[in-house]
Amino acid sequence: MKAFEYLEPKTIEDACGLLKKYGKECKVIAGGSDLLVRIKDRLLSPSYLMSIHSIPDLSHIKYDSFTGIAIGPLVSHSDIIQSPIIHQHCPLLIQSCSSIGGVQVRNLGTLGGNICNASPASDASIALTALEVTLEVTGCQGKRTIPIEKFFLGPGATALQGDEIMTEIRIKKQGKNTKGIFLKLGIKKAMQIGIVTVAVDLNMGPHPHKVKEVRIALGSVAPIPVRALKAEETLQGNPLNEEFIKKASEDAILNISPITDIRGTAEYRREMVKVLVRRALRQIKNHGHKEGGFGS
Repeated sequence: MKAFEYLEPKTIEDACGLLKKYGKECKVIAGGSDLLVRIKDRLLSPSYLMSIHSIPDLSHIKYDSFTGIAIGPLVSHSDIIQSPIIHQHCPLLIQSCSSIGGVQVRNLGTLGGNICNASPASDASIALTALEVTLEVTGCQGKRTIPIEKFFLGPGATALQGDEIMTEIRIKKQGKNTKGIFLKLGIKKAMQIGIVTVAVDLNMGPHPHKVKEVRIALGSVAPIPVRALKAEETLQGNPLNEEFIKKASEDAILNISPITDIRGTAEYRREMVKVLVRRALRQIKNHGHKEGGFGS
């Protein structure tokens, strides 16, 4: 491992100043569950490693009855899983965080780090893309918010400017009749990177037989987490019955561009997207998600 200088700013302003000063030679470390592995494997060789753990108020989970949930970027996956606020108001996120790595990885890895890693297979990012999420980022020029769909630019690439760090993840308040499902297909039952992942957030609205709002996110089938927009359009305003479930599952592949790699072929991924979208919609129709309760 190449030698590096360890930086530990005490304020967001100092952190942004260091990023501006050292540029691409400086990497931000949160949990380090991915970054340190990449450094050890010599995929990255930064001259400066900047921890943000000494900056206050980056580890919060808060709920507001009007705006929804606010989460600090240093909140770990285990913190999400154990949070009463997330259990009550956004169980879809618990499902996704529960599928990440093993206990040690979930204890160490952070939600902000998972997002900023910008992997198209990131479990938490897929769930957050299915939710209505904005990301607050802070730089030397101040704060701005980015919808999560516009945050990912490609594998490992984000909309963060060189002097910016993420300071909050904001999840819009869920509707009363919202249900969520996260499904992941992997080679083995534990510690796997998903071959295909699907997250569905669906609101039946006041009329119990028609879809009011739906967001479907897909992972490992494009350079970034993607929305299945055509499938959402198919379901919008229609009954959640077998006819529309089947049509939506077929339409879900219209927004993807899978590749063939060691985990699966492009053709296999297309078929599995249809299978998992259909399975997720059926679970929502019949039971809601498998653990926790419904978002409300």
